[in-house]
Amino acid sequence: MLQLNEASETVVYRLTLVLPDTFFVLARRSGTEAVLPRVGVPKVARAAEAIQKAIQAAWSTSAIILDFFTCLNGVPGCVAHLRTIRIPDGLIPVRLDRFSTPELTEQEKAAVSAISNADADDRGCFSHVDWPGEAMQWIGKEAGHVIQFTGEIEQYNASGGFALARFPSQNGPAYWLKATGKPNLREFGITAALAEICPQYLPPILAMRRDWNAWVMEEFGRPMEHEVGIPVLQGVTKALARLQRETAGYTERLLVAGAADHRPSRLRKHADEVIANLDAAMARLNASGEPRISKDRLREIGSILEDTCSAAEELSIPDTVIHNDLNRGNILIRGNDCVFTDWCEAAIGNPFVTLQHLLLLLRREKNDPQAATILESYKNCWLDLLPSSKIDKMFGLMPLLAVASHIYGQGSHSQAFERNDCQELAYVCKLARYMDRAAKSVPLKETLCCRA
Repeated sequence: MLQLNEASETVVYRLTLVLPDTFFVLARRSGTEAVLPRVGVPKVARAAEAIQKAIQAAWSTSAIILDFFTCLNGVPGCVAHLRTIRIPDGLIPVRLDRFSTPELTEQEKAAVSAISNADADDRGCFSHVDWPGEAMQWIGKEAGHVIQFTGEIEQYNASGGFALARFPSQNGPAYWLKATGKPNLREFGITAALAEICPQYLPPILAMRRDWNAWVMEEFGRPMEHEVGIPVLQGVTKALARLQRETAGYTERLLVAGAADHRPSRLRKHADEVIANLDAAMARLNASGEPRISKDRLREIGSILEDTCSAAEELSIPDTVIHNDLNRGNILIRGNDCVFTDWCEAAIGNPFVTLQHLLLLLRREKNDPQAATILESYKNCWLDLLPSSKIDKMFGLMPLLAVASHIYGQGSHSQAFERNDCQELAYVCKLARYMDRAAKSVPLKETLCCRA
């Protein structure tokens, strides 16, 4: 278990701060022992970003997060490379062999030594101290001109196989490097395919590098804010519809690239699996007093889901890419333009699924004037391909179809069951209750009755 401060919900990390060009790490004195410094960061924050900021705040020095260790006595570890040789106040340089097992295991010491020697390939290509310099050289070479980087490196995700970092420049845009490792390797292929099919709806991609499973993007705008006006909502909705229309006809290519199969026919065949996952999650939380949907009602919802999938199939809506992880950070706005990023959960399916996810993101009900604007904007983008009656029917089907697609994409939640992760299991139960409401909705019932 992580060491949590229940009052503030923080996670405490052991910091292995590697001094540049040496084989020393920084420690605090505790009697005759050397102990690793600790920092606490909010549980809900991105660990790499929060730790990088905590190091700057505590010791007025910048560092690059290189890797993470699993928990030792309840405390996870983090390896960071200081970007200056200056010894911060209150810390002393110590050789690795000076640390006892409660601070660093022998395996962790070996890993830190390999990371310091740029010899930790088994941990991933970002688990060595030289990777930021290599990345900046790569970016400069691909750009074809001299880039004057500011020297700052803002990290948002970090580990041996993962990276999300921002490299600001003095003479142009900032550049974002993203790399994914197991189990998210497929995002590289999906991003590459979408960059060829519909590049105008992704951040400008400067280069891709298979050996790192990484790509570099020019910075585009800012994430969508919580309060946006009608013109922005219309722009986002139209951009989403146009992106999806351009991917229609590329089903097989995107599936080969790594997109999951969430077509209605697939969801119909796996409806029992979706319902079984919901039932298992509710059984785990039953003792906590969470309201539970009965097994009989879940079976009924499963039957309604199968009918909904069949109804969607009968409408013959073109299969397109669906995002399946839509959040404000994945929708980037610049003026009147909009692009979408983070395609790790991308799938092929009914395009109206992502429209419903957008409505849920904005927490818009159908009787909300802004929701009506979103629906109308999306509808207008499809009217030359689909009759108005088909679109209206899909509006009735999409709430249940969208939540089923999301649950199916999350898999069996077996890891949450094994960890007995109450927070994640509660989220699954919340989805079940949403699914129950969607199955009772009047528009869905009317649409299903019309096909009888």
